[in-house]
Amino acid sequence: MSKQIFVALFVGLVASFALLGLSVYSDELELGILAKIFDWPNTLLQSFVPLNNLGTPEHPILEGSPLNDLAFQVSVPFGAVVYGAIFLLVRKFLRRAP
Repeated sequence: MSKQIFVALFVGLVASFALLGLSVYSDELELGILAKIFDWPNTLLQSFVPLNNLGTPEHPILEGSPLNDLAFQVSVPFGAVVYGAIFLLVRKFLRRAP
């Protein structure tokens, strides 16, 4: 059982870093919405972190904080766990199929 968990976490890390790379490449091509979709764990965690408005309400200038960096760093292991769990579920259901 522990070997399956390590394999699932490895697959999850590979998938997480691959999708992070696709997200960066999509952002370079100015496909922002596609980049957010590829890097959904970061988008989800960043939505919980408030931004500081340095500008006016009409012309906001938003500044990040160290919490934004922390949310980004946590998004990679979070994605790896989710993708690993999906891998285990798919593998379990494929073994049941006749």
